[in-house]
Amino acid sequence: MPPPGCLPAWNGPPFSVENRIQELEKMLEEKENQHIIRQKENIKLLIQLYKDGVINGSSGRTVVQNGRVINIDDINGKGPCLVEMQGMQYAQSTSYPSATSTPPHHQFIYANMRLNPDLGGNGSSLVVPMLNDTGSDYFTFYGHDWSLLQSASDQYFGYGLPTLIHTANGDVVRQTIMIQLQLIRLDGTPLGAWFNEFAVLSEFSHPSYRLSGATIRDHYYFATARGHPDLYVAEKRHGIVSQLPAL
Repeated sequence: MPPPGCLPAWNGPPFSVENRIQELEKMLEEKENQHIIRQKENIKLLIQLYKDGVINGSSGRTVVQNGRVINIDDINGKGPCLVEMQGMQYAQSTSYPSATSTPPHHQFIYANMRLNPDLGGNGSSLVVPMLNDTGSDYFTFYGHDWSLLQSASDQYFGYGLPTLIHTANGDVVRQTIMIQLQLIRLDGTPLGAWFNEFAVLSEFSHPSYRLSGATIRDHYYFATARGHPDLYVAEKRHGIVSQLPAL
């Protein structure tokens, strides 16, 4: 698979509410997959939301926990949690130098990653680089991350539903997962607090091409400057302005 670069816009078939309802209703019949079984209360709510026209595939992110629609920042306790969102994964108060090892040059963000402790995560964390990619709705979580985090997926309540993801190579169905990120500076010190982020499970494991998700932009501002390769990051808008070099 080629490295992320300038990728074409998605032009696949339109989202079908009827098909998604059928997929969700089929999940209610599941008798073996414990991840799906524990999410049945949330699945029933999603079906009703689709039938009532509250969500339709283009209404953005819907977060559900214990049979209720909630804000992503209100997730708590060990009740099953999931996100319903028609997603894409396209490659697109500190600063990060751009990577120069592989052309074209990419801008990376560095963060601590962990499973949400409220949902069963054990607190173990990893330092991960991710592409500063505004074309991706979901963060990339690799299959081997489970073992690196010393956790098992069957004990985690942030393990969501399979969902259709649009990629430059076509549509794929991937497993959704709730994780937490904490951005860090290049010296490893935290840039801010932990925040919830939604990810999709990928079997690819190229460490340079982990994609950032959409939620990160609810918490931080990002900027670049003409003639400078670095990426500037801050929690406040004035923090970005104060970092930019004089031109």
